[in-house]
Amino acid sequence: MIKAVFFDIDGTLVSFKTHRVPDSAKRAIAALRAKGVRVFIASGRQLLAINNLEDLQFDGYVTLNGGYCIVGEQVIYKHSMPSEDMVSLVQYMEERENFPCIFVHENAFCINYTDERTDEGEIKGDEPEVPFEEHDGYFIYDGITYNTVTLSNGTTWMAEPLRYVPDGYTPSSDPAADSHIWYPYELVTVDGTLTAKALQDATSIKQYGYLYDIHAALSGKAVTPENCYDFEGAQGICPKGWHIPTRAEYFSLVGNSTKDADGNSLENGKDALFYDTAYDGGKIPTLNEAKFNYQFSGVRMSTGYSAVPKYQATAITSSNSTVTEWFGKPSMSYYMTSTAYKPIYSTSTGDLTNIQFFGLMSTFSMAKYPEGRLSLSYISVLSGQTVRCVKNQN
Repeated sequence: MIKAVFFDIDGTLVSFKTHRVPDSAKRAIAALRAKGVRVFIASGRQLLAINNLEDLQFDGYVTLNGGYCIVGEQVIYKHSMPSEDMVSLVQYMEERENFPCIFVHENAFCINYTDERTDEGEIKGDEPEVPFEEHDGYFIYDGITYNTVTLSNGTTWMAEPLRYVPDGYTPSSDPAADSHIWYPYELVTVDGTLTAKALQDATSIKQYGYLYDIHAALSGKAVTPENCYDFEGAQGICPKGWHIPTRAEYFSLVGNSTKDADGNSLENGKDALFYDTAYDGGKIPTLNEAKFNYQFSGVRMSTGYSAVPKYQATAITSSNSTVTEWFGKPSMSYYMTSTAYKPIYSTSTGDLTNIQFFGLMSTFSMAKYPEGRLSLSYISVLSGQTVRCVKNQN
């Protein structure tokens, strides 16, 4: 007869992808309790660092890889590092090589110092700012020059896609790879089938930028159902004084958006800067006349946590557009916003299957939008999108 079950946390109870405990796991734990089985946590984490189990309750905790064990409110075992070993370690660091070291107490922890090797977590030193110089009509960010444009409504935007790669990331040419940043792509015909091919040359990257998922764009922050609405207007990987545009900011340009999760619409869309009545949204050539410099960077599309992501392989052709210079480019591109739409749950299991944010989407149709329409729709946080930062307004 099973009397107790022990659970690890990271990658076991808590998903590396969603950063939360699946509802199926919660139901399994509840079923164990109903049968009289006691449930425990067994983790390398210190007790104060066990902060991602939501509202789940456990009968006890084996922490610090067995170094500190609790049942209920009672400490049943603890084994500390001998004091003479602590003294030797500190003396070694002071005299020979000072390296980052975390010292853990049963109710606290501290670190002797931080440097570039210190892992990014709750205990860390100040991160160095990315070099940034702002000028009239352009800025220089991490050594790369980007043109900017101030529109007639007074807002200032990047006039080309972001191509900044933060430390710790490497762009991938494989859209199925979980790399968080991907190369842009072109569409080519292979054996009669339209296929996406990654563009890794400097000229293409300058024109189209990289495709980022929300994780990378928010500087590695985890997006969960509990915090997804907290990133509105976040700076993320944009330069200081700039931010990832919100749904409302793109709406002020194109005037059309799907409703939010509560069924509410944004108002006064016809007053948007580039709203076209016939298109019921933004008309791409109108944006480009204002020096916005819209680029067809495509999208690394993911429809949810269980889906296999891929480059969207639909092209602008003579069947959906009258603009011959765009033929062959991706017809569907997404520009990222920092506004959440909603978490999506399975109707059969109740598990989280996706979290969606709003994004600025391009659409082509010979009957309705032969020159390309821009409107706001929703898209998975796992999808790779273009980032165009907008300047903060005082």
